Amino acid sequence: MITIRELTGDDIESAGLITNASGRFTPDAVDIIENARIEREAGLDTLAYGLMHGKTMVGVVTLRADDRRDTLSVCEFLIGDAYKRRGFGKAAMLAVVGFAAANGYRGLDLAVHASNAAKRLFESVGFYPTGGFSAEAFELMTLTLGAKR
Repeated sequence: MITIRELTGDDIESAGLITNASGRFTPDAVDIIENARIEREAGLDTLAYGLMHGKTMVGVVTLRADDRRDTLSVCEFLIGDAYKRRGFGKAAMLAVVGFAAANGYRGLDLAVHASNAAKRLFESVGFYPTGGFSAEAFELMTLTLGAKR
């Protein structure tokens, strides 16, 4: 089971243990946490969360609230190399979906590169393409939740 918890500066050392060998689509965990901190200081409602298997951080996710649409944007989602292709990614994304629903959000959205294997993961938990593309061939995807805030 994967749980989600807000990260602090004290978590940088644990995050540094999460490897991302490809680095092709996602920065490393420490950069993800630092970028969320910078965005928060700039006034954006972006927070970094640890994806925890017991006491072990297996990944990180950053979420940004869009209160106008009652949605959360998944800005970054990273599962460490040691946990890929073992069910942790799907379990972690389901934890993110559960977190959004428990906090009353009506949906989640994200952008994923068209050639990123994670696209299949997102589809497997219910994300669907919205037909839009952002810069550099990133496809926009949405997951609708039933909750109302």
